[in-house]
Amino acid sequence: MGSGRGEGGEVRGGDWRDGGEDACGSGGGDAVDRHVHGLRKPLLFARDLQAGTHISAVGADSVGKQELDPEILRHADLLLVDSVAQCERLGELQHARELGEKAVEIGSFCERPRAVQSSVADLTGLGVEDLFIAEMVYDAGTALSC
Repeated sequence: MGSGRGEGGEVRGGDWRDGGEDACGSGGGDAVDRHVHGLRKPLLFARDLQAGTHISAVGADSVGKQELDPEILRHADLLLVDSVAQCERLGELQHARELGEKAVEIGSFCERPRAVQSSVADLTGLGVEDLFIAEMVYDAGTALSC
């Protein structure tokens, strides 16, 4: 099978491990950027990851979509989500609902950040722009209350 890679590293089916690369497609475990759309089974497995890995699973989620092996979520020191309820319905948590109690929403983490070795961010619907706007509004409101 061919790699099925489209522009920008998209994986569109086929054997994405071609060319002697490791499971992350990097050839050496370095940082990797992959754009994957519409998968219904895991593309990335816990056995493929090195200690200290961070994964951001961002956007375009839907019922049934899956890109990560649930074992990745189980082994992560931090499972960061934008919304537990939304991630259980549309994100990677829909395939490991029992981990909903482990998940930490972004707002809670920002209030009490902590250092971690490995992490997964499952972000289903809050865009970067939304977070930036919320931060600006918060900062403006805080300045007014002084």
